[in-house]
Amino acid sequence: MICLVATVLACAAVAISVSYVPAPVGSPGDTAIEVVDAAGHASVVLFEGPPDMCAALGAAGVRNVTCDRSALLRTGMAVFVMPGGRAACGWMRGPDLMALGLPLPINAASAEDLEAIPGIGPALAVAIVADRVRLGPFGAARDLDRVRGIGPKKAAAIADYVTFEDARPDAEAR
Repeated sequence: MICLVATVLACAAVAISVSYVPAPVGSPGDTAIEVVDAAGHASVVLFEGPPDMCAALGAAGVRNVTCDRSALLRTGMAVFVMPGGRAACGWMRGPDLMALGLPLPINAASAEDLEAIPGIGPALAVAIVADRVRLGPFGAARDLDRVRGIGPKKAAAIADYVTFEDARPDAEAR
C-alpha cells in the first residue's frame, strides 16, 4: 500500500498526520482511523472502506505489533499500540472527532468527549453519561429527552454530532 501524506493537522497541541490509502474499487466511503504508536505519536489514516486493525497499523508505518485482522474498523475508531507490542481498539477523543468533522459515538463517549459538542457543557455532559450508565445506551435522538436539561430541540441539535449505533470498539463495521 502506498500512503500519501495529504495534510498535517494540529489538534489539541498534538500533531496528527493524515494519510490516504487507496482501496479496491467498489469499496464503501472513506473511513478515518487514528493510529497511536508506542511513543504516543498519532496519525489519522483515511481508507476507502473499513480496514482491519493490521491494515491501519501498516498504513501508519507501525510494524512488529500483534494485531487482529478479524474485525473491521469504523470511521472515528483508534488503534493504540500498548506496552508489549499488542494493539487495542478504542475511539478517537471527542475534540479530535469534531475537528475532523466526524460523529462522536454517544454510547461510548466520556463526559470530556461530550463537551466537544457545541452546546454541551460540563454539567450536561456528566448528566448524559450518568443517564447512559443508569438506563442503558441511547438508540436515537428522542432517547436524549430522558436526560434532564435536554428537550426535543436540543436533542435534535446534539444528534447532528453523534452516532447512536453500537459503540463497542469490537463491533464489526456493517
